[in-house]
Amino acid sequence: MNSFPQIILIDGGKNQLISAYNVLFDYKDLLNSIKLMSIVKPEDKILLLKINENSFSIDELKDLDRDVWNFLKMLRDEAHRYANSKRLKYSSYITDL
Repeated sequence: MNSFPQIILIDGGKNQLISAYNVLFDYKDLLNSIKLMSIVKPEDKILLLKINENSFSIDELKDLDRDVWNFLKMLRDEAHRYANSKRLKYSSYITDL
């Protein structure tokens, strides 16, 4: 059983997607088996990084099933909600010091 994810979903645009690619670049076996996707909030679009021999391209996924798209947006929104709640919690610790 493979203990690595099949997909890594990144919150951000092309720059964040390229950063994830750069992190995984030294792990060619992982890079070839994991799909890197990015969800872009202002434009509400999904980007997929396609890896070629020694380069990559970024394509927008346009024909996504509505239920899948709604699920991905829900994941993004929940990640934002969680991160914001932790940021508020930990920022209050800093101000209390």
